[in-house]
Amino acid sequence: MIELDGQGVPLPKDFGFLGAWINEDDLFLYRPTIVGSELVHNIAVLVPYDDGTSATGISASALSVRFELSIATLFENNAAGKLHLITKNEVPSLRDGITQVLEYEFEINEKRAVLTTDLEREK
Repeated sequence: MIELDGQGVPLPKDFGFLGAWINEDDLFLYRPTIVGSELVHNIAVLVPYDDGTSATGISASALSVRFELSIATLFENNAAGKLHLITKNEVPSLRDGITQVLEYEFEINEKRAVLTTDLEREK
């Protein structure tokens, strides 16, 4: 299991997403947003920092489906420290233009869920 810092801390108001940290400054859980009349829903997003690093955002909608939980319950588990990050592994990309694919394995109450992100990023 990966040690998590700042878990459950709300994202800064100017961060661009509504959500909370899973691992502060590295991995966060976010709520899908509505732009106009359209729901913007990506499994994962990337937020670049000025120093060249970035934070990965995991859609609460996508992860809650894998756990068969409501989004609110998923956030409650994260805030209580019950959402565990078991592994984070780089896996081969199957698509052109994707520079890094990460597979995250999460656990809540002994139930595990895997989510794979394929985002264009520098290694």
